[in-house]
Amino acid sequence: MTTISDPNNLDLSATLWEQPTFNQPTFNQPTFNQPTFNQPTFNQPTFNQPILAKRPRYANNKKNVV
Repeated sequence: MTTISDPNNLDLSATLWEQPTFNQPTFNQPTFNQPTFNQPTFNQPTFNQPILAKRPRYANNKKNVV
């Protein structure tokens, strides 16, 4: 840690802190994002297909036609 002298004589002293702690959690972020976003995307097209199969049935009902 190095101290910075105050040229304006304001009785202030600033210390430069080393920053190894800000670099460590950034390595854990891409590892947790890859498996979580890839798994639910495989389930989405399977749920959308039966909904698309039910939509022509509503168009064939004469009761719903205005």
